[in-house]
This record gives sequence, C-alpha cells and structure tokens, in this order.
Amino acid sequence: MEVMKKMMRHHKTLSFFYFTSSSSAALFTLHLLLFCLICSVTHSSFASSNETDRLALLEFKHRISDDPNGVFLNSWNDSVHHCGWQGVSCGHRHPRVVGLELPEMGLVGTISPHIGNLTFLRDLDLRMNMLQGEIPGEIGGLFRLRLLSLSMNALTGEVAKLNLTGCVHLRDSILLKMASRGTSLPLI
Repeated sequence: MEVMKKMMRHHKTLSFFYFTSSSSAALFTLHLLLFCLICSVTHSSFASSNETDRLALLEFKHRISDDPNGVFLNSWNDSVHHCGWQGVSCGHRHPRVVGLELPEMGLVGTISPHIGNLTFLRDLDLRMNMLQGEIPGEIGGLFRLRLLSLSMNALTGEVAKLNLTGCVHLRDSILLKMASRGTSLPLI
C-alpha cells in the first residue's frame, strides 16, 4: 500500500510537471502565432500602401505621351523600387512617396487623377513642362501638400474649383506664382 501511495504521489508530480511544461509550450506557441499574425498584418498593410503609391506613379506615367529626356523609360520600371525612380522622393521612416519633382523635363501629357492616391505627398513640382488639360481635383485631397508648382504648362481650370482648403500646409504664394507664370488658371 505504501508503495502504491508513493507511485501515486510520484505520478501526480510528473503529471503536474508535464501539465506545466505543456502549458508553457502551448502558451509559447500561442504567443509565437500571435506575433506572426501581427507581423503579417503589419507587413501586408504596409506593402499594400506602398503598392498604392507605385500604381499611382505608373498611372501618372501612362498619361505622359512624350518623354524627350527618357525619365520614364530609363528608371520608372520594375527593376528598380519606385523610391529610386527619377523625380520620386520617399520618406525615411516609411518608403511612401513624399515628393514628385519633375520640373523642366519637357513632359507632354496630362496629370492623372490617381495622383490623389499619393497620400503622403508633400512636394509636387511639375513646372515648365508641356502638360495640358485640367488639374485633377484629387490634388485637393493631399492634405500633407506643402509645395504645388505647376507653372509654365498649358493646364486649364480654375483655382477655386481645386478646393485646396484641405491642404493646410500649402503656402498661398505658390498658387499666385502658379497662376502668374503662364498656367492658365483664372484667380477667382
């Protein structure tokens, strides 16, 4: 009987130890899975926003009918990350497009409304090209925009219709410069 009690006590101790270690293993596995899930969600949302920028830039490229300096042919392709494309600047912390600067490139075409998908855009400098058509109203949704330079193009439309009230960081002097330097935008 005494031997039986010892075996039962030993069995309970082993059973408790086994239960504790299996609980720890299960808890560790659960934490690991949770960590992996968080990483994949963060990566996929980061990647999708990054992809949105790339697609918006490609839509901009498709609206350009002539590129005499080869800006798009030479660097705007899948062999280089879009942050390395000529005229494109990305943020340091996140590879989101913060600048699109293509002044004096002789670009001919229109400005794609998909430019409004560059939600981190701060500087848009397309001055002294041969862009035509209306300025997309989507530019008004770029609330981080600080610089908007579209002078010396053949763009049409009215500044009032752009509704730039959401662009709280935009300097007023840029709009006056834009209208006074050849862009046919009546100031209303």
